[in-house]
Amino acid sequence: MSIKHAIILIFILIFHSSCTQVSINGNGVCPPITSKDIYGSAPLHSFQVLLRNGQTATLIDKGFDSLRAGIYDFYENDNLKSYSFFVDSNTYTYKEDYDSSGKVYKLEGSPLVYKKVKFVTDDSVFIKLYLFSLQKEYNNLSANTSTGKVISLDLQQDSSFSNMKYSEFGFNLGTKNSFQVYLNGELKSICSGWTEKLRDTIDLKNLN
Repeated sequence: MSIKHAIILIFILIFHSSCTQVSINGNGVCPPITSKDIYGSAPLHSFQVLLRNGQTATLIDKGFDSLRAGIYDFYENDNLKSYSFFVDSNTYTYKEDYDSSGKVYKLEGSPLVYKKVKFVTDDSVFIKLYLFSLQKEYNNLSANTSTGKVISLDLQQDSSFSNMKYSEFGFNLGTKNSFQVYLNGELKSICSGWTEKLRDTIDLKNLN
């Protein structure tokens, strides 16, 4: 679904992210996620709620600037149907679909849902990464720069979005013509136990 209000996204970086679609056939051991579970995971968080026959149909989780939002959709039995992270009114960078019993059966995009870049000076940069964390573990996260620097990344719980963790780091660019950051790590599903490599690239070009 799409966010009801018209949103204009201003890109602060040019980024390239692998956007794949994967079918999942695991035997998950976690119970279905309900709207109450989402509320409980973020007790101080404010959600926009859309109702269906008096029950929660959708939770809209708007973050720090109201441009980006996580959207939880639910079946009529209140089990989670899907989660999507939107970067504008019609476009999402990540989506996971659940069957009515609570098992994930399809993933689209990367759980590294958003990258925020701030240029501190002309030759230094600060990057903040947002990773969707619902029933997920991240291990051995690192950022490799095109200047040869390897940065180990630690994750913190984010307060802007529910079920979201972040990592932030900064460094000198080393060149003003072209620059890339290669992100590496491992993603593990807490429920099914499946693991996969997490790979992504931030591509900053024509820096001034």
